[in-house]
Amino acid sequence: MPPPPEGFQPPILWGSEDHVRELLAGTGLDLEFAREETKNMAFDSAEEGVSLMETKFGPVVTAKQALEPKGKWEALRAEMVRVLRRVP
Repeated sequence: MPPPPEGFQPPILWGSEDHVRELLAGTGLDLEFAREETKNMAFDSAEEGVSLMETKFGPVVTAKQALEPKGKWEALRAEMVRVLRRVP
Protein backbone atom coordinates (compact mmCIF):
# COMPACT_ATOMS: atom_id res chain seq x y z
CA MET A 1 0.00 0.00 0.00
CA PRO A 2 1.19 3.56 -0.59
CA PRO A 3 2.13 5.56 2.46
CA PRO A 4 -0.68 7.56 4.06
CA PRO A 5 -0.96 11.26 3.27
CA GLU A 6 1.05 13.77 5.26
CA GLY A 7 -0.53 14.47 8.62
CA PHE A 8 -2.48 11.20 8.64
CA GLN A 9 -3.27 9.88 12.09
CA PRO A 10 -4.59 6.35 12.56
CA PRO A 11 -8.21 6.16 13.73
CA ILE A 12 -7.17 3.98 16.66
CA LEU A 13 -5.79 7.13 18.30
CA TRP A 14 -9.40 8.08 19.06
CA GLY A 15 -9.13 5.42 21.77
CA SER A 16 -6.54 7.52 23.59
CA GLU A 17 -7.98 10.02 26.06
CA ASP A 18 -4.89 12.25 25.74
CA HIS A 19 -5.19 12.31 21.94
CA VAL A 20 -8.88 13.22 22.02
CA ARG A 21 -8.29 15.94 24.61
CA GLU A 22 -5.51 17.38 22.43
CA LEU A 23 -7.68 17.33 19.30
CA LEU A 24 -10.60 19.03 21.00
CA ALA A 25 -8.64 21.46 23.16
CA GLY A 26 -10.01 24.97 22.94
CA THR A 27 -13.43 23.92 21.62
CA GLY A 28 -15.20 24.57 24.92
CA LEU A 29 -16.50 21.02 25.03
CA ASP A 30 -16.78 19.36 28.43
CA LEU A 31 -15.31 15.93 27.79
CA GLU A 32 -16.13 12.82 29.78
CA PHE A 33 -14.57 9.41 29.20
CA ALA A 34 -15.70 5.93 30.21
CA ARG A 35 -13.47 2.88 30.14
CA GLU A 36 -14.99 -0.42 29.15
CA GLU A 37 -13.56 -3.82 28.43
CA THR A 38 -14.50 -5.62 25.26
CA LYS A 39 -13.76 -9.03 23.91
CA ASN A 40 -10.80 -8.99 21.48
CA MET A 41 -12.60 -11.00 18.84
CA ALA A 42 -16.21 -10.27 17.90
CA PHE A 43 -16.35 -13.31 15.60
CA ASP A 44 -16.23 -17.07 15.97
CA SER A 45 -13.17 -17.80 13.82
CA ALA A 46 -10.18 -16.07 12.27
CA GLU A 47 -11.65 -16.66 8.81
CA GLU A 48 -14.92 -15.02 9.85
CA GLY A 49 -12.99 -12.07 11.27
CA VAL A 50 -11.05 -11.50 8.08
CA SER A 51 -14.22 -11.85 6.02
CA LEU A 52 -15.83 -9.17 8.17
CA MET A 53 -12.82 -6.87 7.88
CA GLU A 54 -12.44 -7.26 4.12
CA THR A 55 -16.04 -6.10 3.62
CA LYS A 56 -16.61 -3.62 6.48
CA PHE A 57 -13.30 -2.21 7.80
CA GLY A 58 -12.23 0.66 5.56
CA PRO A 59 -8.44 0.21 5.59
CA VAL A 60 -8.76 -3.52 4.81
CA VAL A 61 -11.40 -2.91 2.11
CA THR A 62 -9.02 -0.40 0.50
CA ALA A 63 -6.07 -2.79 0.76
CA LYS A 64 -8.08 -5.56 -0.88
CA GLN A 65 -9.15 -3.25 -3.72
CA ALA A 66 -5.54 -2.26 -4.34
CA LEU A 67 -3.93 -5.69 -3.97
CA GLU A 68 -6.46 -8.03 -5.56
CA PRO A 69 -5.86 -6.87 -9.15
CA LYS A 70 -2.13 -7.43 -8.61
CA GLY A 71 -2.70 -10.97 -7.32
CA LYS A 72 -1.37 -10.04 -3.88
CA TRP A 73 -4.55 -10.03 -1.80
CA GLU A 74 -4.75 -13.77 -1.07
CA ALA A 75 -1.27 -13.79 0.50
CA LEU A 76 -2.15 -10.87 2.77
CA ARG A 77 -5.51 -12.42 3.61
CA ALA A 78 -3.84 -15.69 4.58
CA GLU A 79 -1.40 -13.80 6.80
CA MET A 80 -4.28 -11.94 8.48
CA VAL A 81 -6.03 -15.24 9.21
CA ARG A 82 -2.77 -16.63 10.63
CA VAL A 83 -2.31 -13.60 12.90
CA LEU A 84 -5.93 -13.64 14.13
CA ARG A 85 -5.60 -17.29 15.04
CA ARG A 86 -2.92 -16.28 17.53
CA VAL A 87 -5.03 -13.55 19.18
CA PRO A 88 -6.45 -14.73 22.50
